[in-house]
Amino acid sequence: MGFYGKAVRLQPNIMNTWNLAIADVIQRYTPENSGIVVFGLHSGLSSISPEIPYFSQRKGFTVPDWAEDRVENDPASHLGPKGLGAIVFCSRKNRERYNRIIRQYADPTKPRLFSVYGCYVWLPQTPTVVLADGTSIAPTRFIE
Repeated sequence: MGFYGKAVRLQPNIMNTWNLAIADVIQRYTPENSGIVVFGLHSGLSSISPEIPYFSQRKGFTVPDWAEDRVENDPASHLGPKGLGAIVFCSRKNRERYNRIIRQYADPTKPRLFSVYGCYVWLPQTPTVVLADGTSIAPTRFIE
């Protein structure tokens, strides 16, 4: 078997790839028929990359950095009939905006925001997260 054949048969290690680790958390902790919204993934044209929705096998809306102000009042409405399963924030550049978004959906008595490999993942139904390597992550209320 040549190099190419070996490369395409490799099984990636989830814990060595940040986007796969985040997608794994979403896949395990959200309902299968739910949707996700992703903010701050990359900048410029690559900010619309569907990598996290694709790897998590969830319908997703990756908000381009230039459109965040247009969707911040109700990002879940862009998922159509899908219920909101998670919101991912991969940048701290717009931390104030992201915390406002969290406040509009979150129950203030139940922290449900988890820091996973540099991104924050809001999971409304999840009190604790355990990564694929067994690491437990405690929730927080807002992006710091």
